[in-house]
Amino acid sequence: MNTNEDQLFISRLNQHPKLRNRIESLLQVVENSAGNCIKADDAERYVIEELRKMGSDALARRGL
Repeated sequence: MNTNEDQLFISRLNQHPKLRNRIESLLQVVENSAGNCIKADDAERYVIEELRKMGSDALARRGL
């Protein structure tokens, strides 16, 4: 991504606080900042749960 695309992406992401929080949670898993994803299974479970929540949020936002 170039700088303009990055700025556009961040601007769009900032319009959706719940999504931004979910993305932040996923980044924490990738970085293992909490130190609780020692095994791949742990990380996978957490990512799956966050993606489910993201899907629910997206559907609720569209009124589905």
